[in-house]
Amino acid sequence: MLENLSISAAFMLLVGAIVAMLGIITLVSGIKAKAGRTLKGTVMQSVHRENFDEDGQLIQFFYELQVRVKDGERLNSVKMRVPNEYVEGDEVEVASAYSKPRIAEETGGFTWLDGLLLIIVGAGIIATTLAASRSQNVTASIALTAAFAAAGAVALRVWLRERTEKLSELPAVIEHILYFRTSTPRKFIGMPKAYYPIFRYTLPDGGERHRISEISSSGAHTFKKGKSVTLYYDEKTGNVKEKKPSVAPLIIACALFFLAAFGLVGTFLPMK
Repeated sequence: MLENLSISAAFMLLVGAIVAMLGIITLVSGIKAKAGRTLKGTVMQSVHRENFDEDGQLIQFFYELQVRVKDGERLNSVKMRVPNEYVEGDEVEVASAYSKPRIAEETGGFTWLDGLLLIIVGAGIIATTLAASRSQNVTASIALTAAFAAAGAVALRVWLRERTEKLSELPAVIEHILYFRTSTPRKFIGMPKAYYPIFRYTLPDGGERHRISEISSSGAHTFKKGKSVTLYYDEKTGNVKEKKPSVAPLIIACALFFLAAFGLVGTFLPMK
């Protein structure tokens, strides 16, 4: 059956497999996070580490933390390395479900349900491609409808999650540019590299902090030192974000649900 697939069908199978794999990874991570505990902790020590290469480019920037964590009646001390600045006395939440303790804010926002929905999307793409290659149009239509609906549910969950945030603007300045490259060159593309801006900002309580951007560029001159930018402070959680919530996930969700509904109607109520 697979030997008769066209190049476009093989490509769609690959896309479906990648989406499903991402879903599996997200599902496993979400289950581990849910099974684990989030413990309250206090930063007891914070040591800033940075390193420059022979050209004077910043190539390492992180903080080594020692956090006192309360686990029931016991007090434990854990060490961790984080990209964003915390100072002595900061209250943090430590996720214990991973091989190494992490700050809960930095573990990502996707849950096991998002992973399950992504698996459905990937499976739907694969089933649609295989059914279409065998001229099983009804099966292909149902599978594609399920994929659209699941993808719409993921987009809707992202939008709803962002709607709970209460953000206020936080002025910041690009203080450093972190240069990252792989240790070994890759075929055709040479030595992959990326530049990450490092922001300096002041929290509402007056404390100054630094954090590495989640956004990078392959161009050395994309980000300018000293440039003023705006970050966003979540008043409910104390987290700092780089972007405001967008209506784009809601628009995408509506479009995907419309396509799912259209496909469902077209499958069971075919036009004469």
